[in-house]
Amino acid sequence: MKLLISFTFLFVTLNLPSVATCTPVSSETVKIEQDTLVYTHHNEVVGTPPQYVGGEKQLLTYVQKATRYPASCVKKKVTGRVVVRFTVTTKGRIRGVHVLKSSGNKDLDAEAVRVASSIPGKWKPGLDKKGRKIATSFNLPFRFMIQ
Repeated sequence: MKLLISFTFLFVTLNLPSVATCTPVSSETVKIEQDTLVYTHHNEVVGTPPQYVGGEKQLLTYVQKATRYPASCVKKKVTGRVVVRFTVTTKGRIRGVHVLKSSGNKDLDAEAVRVASSIPGKWKPGLDKKGRKIATSFNLPFRFMIQ
């Protein structure tokens, strides 16, 4: 049985969607897809989105390596999609990690929150249209699948 965890990042950055696929790093099959990312500040799309200081590739690699399919879900063949939301502060830190959209399974939800909460390093904060630093919401979807 192969495990497939995919992460679909929802960004809006200059309306340029992109797709990235990473190679598996363990015996699990891990697929990371990147669509359009949505960054918001008070429900408005920001001028410049926050950026992970190590770069997007390093962020995706960390999330890929850190995510573990919960054993309880593997046994029961539970799959699902979790959307986690957090805020990138004006100081470039992650705060307020929570489940925005539940998979319906507490173990999948908890794993997504654990991984998002443990992202190391700093971020360059988002900027408003006048170039001022702003706290920005970031949605990070996780798709847990068993093949």
